[in-house]
Amino acid sequence: MSISRQSIEDLKKISKISDFILEATTGKVRGERGMALCPFHGEKTPSLSFTDSNNLYHCFGCKEGGDIYKFVQEIKGIEFAESVEEVAERYSFKLTYIKSDNFTPKKDLIEKLTLLGKYFHEILIASDDASQARAFLRKRGLDKEAILNFQIGWIGQNDKDLLNYCKSLNISKKELQQVGLFNSSGRQFFVNRILFPVLDSRNNIIAFGGRHIKGSGPKYMNSPETLLYQKRRILYSGKDFNEQAKKENSIFIFEGYIDVMAASLCDISTAVAPCGTSLTNEHLDFLSKFNSELVLCFDNDEAGFEAVKKILNLSIRRDKALDIYVVGFPDNYKDIGEMLEDGKLDDFQRLLDGKSKIVDYVISNEIQQMLKKELRKNEIVYKLLPILNNLSPIEAEESKLLISDRLNIDINTLEAELRGNKAEFKEEKKVGIFSNEFETIFLSELLDRKEDDLDDINKSILDDKDLGLSIKLFELKQHSKEIEEGTLPEYLMKYFTISYSKDEFQEAKNRLYIMNLDNEISKLSSQIELSEDTKQTGELLKSIADLKQKKESIYNFDN
Repeated sequence: MSISRQSIEDLKKISKISDFILEATTGKVRGERGMALCPFHGEKTPSLSFTDSNNLYHCFGCKEGGDIYKFVQEIKGIEFAESVEEVAERYSFKLTYIKSDNFTPKKDLIEKLTLLGKYFHEILIASDDASQARAFLRKRGLDKEAILNFQIGWIGQNDKDLLNYCKSLNISKKELQQVGLFNSSGRQFFVNRILFPVLDSRNNIIAFGGRHIKGSGPKYMNSPETLLYQKRRILYSGKDFNEQAKKENSIFIFEGYIDVMAASLCDISTAVAPCGTSLTNEHLDFLSKFNSELVLCFDNDEAGFEAVKKILNLSIRRDKALDIYVVGFPDNYKDIGEMLEDGKLDDFQRLLDGKSKIVDYVISNEIQQMLKKELRKNEIVYKLLPILNNLSPIEAEESKLLISDRLNIDINTLEAELRGNKAEFKEEKKVGIFSNEFETIFLSELLDRKEDDLDDINKSILDDKDLGLSIKLFELKQHSKEIEEGTLPEYLMKYFTISYSKDEFQEAKNRLYIMNLDNEISKLSSQIELSEDTKQTGELLKSIADLKQKKESIYNFDN
């Protein structure tokens, strides 16, 4: 069941965005236009512009903006449909819903999942079938209070009992498939697993993570993606995470469900973990709204370090800077879960006190690994160049001091080495071809295509002069003959040899299109600052809102 488009538009006509903005922050309205302190980033001078006539807002500082529903969605940390319902409730407006014969309404599915979550929890607490699960959790250091707080459950292998319970509540097998508890073949998805409920921003159960303790299959399984649950956006957490995150200065990111529970025993209420995936841009978009530092507490192994490096790469390409730190675990512990199991949680706070900036952590670990391989110092410096070149000037200067210290090189000597490094690096800077991973994949794909085979490429990406991809593509094509001759410079080799999947190319297109839209938004924002015409300002705000809607639609197409 969805809200009708006409109903959404009719509600917008009778509502005023100023009612919600002035409730959330300090500001003033003059006529139909107002200015306020932006609630999405700290500031002392108002930079949030809004108009009641269009029900639009835009911040000149952090570039947040959109319509009245977007504001409510962002300020309350809820989904679009929920924001519409919030606005409707404010003005006692009766929304019209469109029924679907194929799917149970989202609200009804959530109610039924809540009942099922309680059922699974009661089985874990009292059933003889769950005795091994209770023993496992006790061994991991999780007491009854933690199990109650996180509503941990158990699902066995007897789907007849589950189906009989569902029948008593009028929950159909089709609905069990819609929430991911049964697969398309009509079989139970989780079998003999401890269940960790995954919550939305309103503490509703929308999915489960399952931990295997007996039988076959992978150690961890997560609910398949459903109408309620998309793993690239949702993070596992305890109750009331959004409210807690607004109060606290730090958000702690772990790798697993038990890690999050262990953190709660350290009085950490802002712990999260991705569900069966690495941290994504959508996760970072969500976490960045809280203006808190992010503290990565990943596993002390090679995979954990690679995950940290990936987040560094994601973060340095974002418009809004993030304060990200990393906690390093000692050699005898892989993660906080092992510390809990060993009764050493008190030591975790000392690890937090020694957290490092993500750039410092990555550089220090890279240097340590390369020294173990007995690489020469000038080789190490060269291999660190890709990181340095993506940093801001201040970050780069701080990192040089760190490199100087770790390699025991005089800072002036290091500066000279950086200035006069490999000839191919200087050549790369001269022709202006430097790209991040997304650009590399995108340009590599286009090099293999004919000019009449670009139907799936958004023309605005190539036309964007600020991105400069057309020029880079042209320059790369001039070098293509050098491959056969064996004279292609080493720094260009990646464009002709990189391997990637179809999904990775799609992600590259999406990220570059977002960058293109951000460039357009920035240009319109500059025009607003110069405009003194209310009508023109309203039109510019609407154009910005349209562009932001395009940005959201890139990843929200399946909602």
